[in-house]
Amino acid sequence: MFTVAAFLLLALDHVHVSLASRRSPTITSFARNAQTRNSRVQNIREHNHDILAVQTLRNRTFGRELSRLHRHPHRPGRLAPEPGLAL
Repeated sequence: MFTVAAFLLLALDHVHVSLASRRSPTITSFARNAQTRNSRVQNIREHNHDILAVQTLRNRTFGRELSRLHRHPHRPGRLAPEPGLAL
């Protein structure tokens, strides 16, 4: 019984978010982030901030790599911490 109620609540929330995002597309964090990213890229292109564009790409790439290493620190091919060293 609880599982059915939880599923119904989840379905109602999904319908609510879908309807609300049609009325106001920026209601979700994904849409706001995409809008902010697009306006920043447009600003960089209009004002010829080439170095800022390169730095942004570098920082995003580095951030993704750090995030991936944080989630999988002992993947094959990656440097593992030496035994006995505190992290």
